[in-house]
Amino acid sequence: MLQSCLNGKRYSSLIIAGICKILATFPLSSMKKVSLLLSTLGGAMGGYLLSNKKLREELIKADDAEDAAKALGKHLQRDGKKIAEQVREFVESEEVQSNLTKAKQYSKKKTDEAKKELTKMVDTGKGK
Repeated sequence: MLQSCLNGKRYSSLIIAGICKILATFPLSSMKKVSLLLSTLGGAMGGYLLSNKKLREELIKADDAEDAAKALGKHLQRDGKKIAEQVREFVESEEVQSNLTKAKQYSKKKTDEAKKELTKMVDTGKGK
């Protein structure tokens, strides 16, 4: 079991290095959002592990990282239908839809402002 954990750390460090390379291309404001997203996903996975006793037992009994991944995949597949239903309910909720409408309005406003500024810069460039 210890050996599988050590092997898992090697793969984890490779995954983390890949994620860091991807995140390095994001602007700082997006980094905060990505950080929040990753921490939320980590919290969700932690909650899932804490609430699923059978999964915890299977992970403890796993001989290596591959067996642990198979056990996790099996449980996620089984519970995926429940999770999808909860996500659908969340997305269709009034609060999310209201925030989505606000986000669309904000995006449209900022796009219009950017178009005006770009047109102004192009017109200024033509006059020179």
